[in-house]
Amino acid sequence: MKKENPPLTGQGSNSGSDGAATQEKREFRSQDIFGDANAVTITHDGATYILRITKQNKLILTK
Repeated sequence: MKKENPPLTGQGSNSGSDGAATQEKREFRSQDIFGDANAVTITHDGATYILRITKQNKLILTK
């Protein structure tokens, strides 16, 4: 399931000595991320992580 992320709103601005843009945090509902699945794959900086829902309904992120 791929979804377009909505544009960020709020007080974000360009700041810092390197001119990098700062971003607000984004909020997602877990049911929007997982749907009917109990695990999703996240790729970050070339590494793959698995975010899963446990039997106790907690979230666990593993590499």
